[in-house]
Amino acid sequence: YFSPPGVIRERDRTQPDQEILGNEQSLSLQINGLQDGDRREVFKNYPRGLDVFNYRTMKMFVYGQPYDSIKKSGFRYIDTSNYDAEVYLRFGYDSLNYYEYRAPIHPGWTPEKNEIIINFADLAAVKEGRDSIRMRSQPVPVKGGPPGAVYFVLGNPALTNIKNIWIGIENPIGKGNTEPFTGEIWVNELRVSDVDNTPGWAVRVNTQLKIADFGNAAFNIEQIDPFFRGLEQRFGRREKSKNWSVNANFSIEKLFPKSWQGTTLPFTYTHTENIVDPLYLPNTDMRVSESAQRAADATIQKGGTQSEADSIKKSILQRAQTLRISDNYAIPSLRIALPVDAWYIRETINKLGWSFNYNKISERNPMIATRTSWAWSGRGSYSLSLSPNLYIEPFSKFFSQVYLLDDFKNYKIYFIPITNFNANIGVQRSQSREVARNQTTQRPITRNFNANRAMGFNWKLTEG
Repeated sequence: YFSPPGVIRERDRTQPDQEILGNEQSLSLQINGLQDGDRREVFKNYPRGLDVFNYRTMKMFVYGQPYDSIKKSGFRYIDTSNYDAEVYLRFGYDSLNYYEYRAPIHPGWTPEKNEIIINFADLAAVKEGRDSIRMRSQPVPVKGGPPGAVYFVLGNPALTNIKNIWIGIENPIGKGNTEPFTGEIWVNELRVSDVDNTPGWAVRVNTQLKIADFGNAAFNIEQIDPFFRGLEQRFGRREKSKNWSVNANFSIEKLFPKSWQGTTLPFTYTHTENIVDPLYLPNTDMRVSESAQRAADATIQKGGTQSEADSIKKSILQRAQTLRISDNYAIPSLRIALPVDAWYIRETINKLGWSFNYNKISERNPMIATRTSWAWSGRGSYSLSLSPNLYIEPFSKFFSQVYLLDDFKNYKIYFIPITNFNANIGVQRSQSREVARNQTTQRPITRNFNANRAMGFNWKLTEG
């Protein structure tokens, strides 16, 4: 055994006083009598799945045993139509969803001919350009790869969830001779490289405006691009997010004359928008922008107009986007204090309290084409407190001079035993409707209506 050319073994940095080099990750595949059209493979399963999404390239060294005419074993390569065997590397979710790289085996290490170099961007292009996900794609030559190297895609694999990796040898039909094949290959250092270290950015702005004691307004916005990451994060979030909101509060009672003191009329308005534009289509490794452009180009190639192509492109971009818009209007506590001294106004209308809230939300996401909902609630209350002096002290004179009954001289009897009274009523109503992406009809509308009422009072008959 000897290492591939140019390989530098990693040094063990935990023991700096010693020269200890790490072992190569190598696997020997020995084939004996492989029939024409047959293949043999090894595989490794990853129950939790591998995520190589943030890398650009997968690589592996391959060594082919040179042909020995005496032992009649080893590999021969004449041209792309005459060779002994092929090596393939598959990776994906299962045997029905995978990416595949396949190339003829050359004798020796020969990095420019035997080394497997898979560009993930090229795989995404093959995946996007095929006709059907149910059938294995047609072979697509590897850009800049060795002669005869091709890509295949089957099903709907994703770089974010690799559960299995296969490495195999196949004796192809119609390539070279038809005799059983015997030989050995070494596969070394299966690895990913070229990490996606695209610089990212994020911005946050907060501002406030105060209008004396009449009101105030606040505005804030936050935007994060797909490649931004914090100090504790290795990679970005793969989505561009933008959140902004406006909030305003006004004390309208400040506009009333001083004679209306005790009146409260606050008003609050809040508007928020949350927009998320994913870099890739949901649950795939294909860029949204590239998929939308390919769909537009395909429309034009089929004879469609530019406006139709632009409409399809816009539709794909919107389907991938998540958008949520909400508006809220509220009067938290309304109380009108009429400047009237009449007791029937002071103890009735001026004791009433009101509140109202209205909220409306509209949103869409990759699963829901449209969802709208609104809800409002209102509340009214009344509270009355009676004078605490509505009582008599019948024993104040009789017991004041009696030694044993002196403690009862301040005994009170209330001739109106109710000290305070309160009542309230509340009403809530809401409605929600939505249309799913995979449905042509609207789902049943959800409606809710609730009402509640309450009344209470404090009772004090005697005291002392």
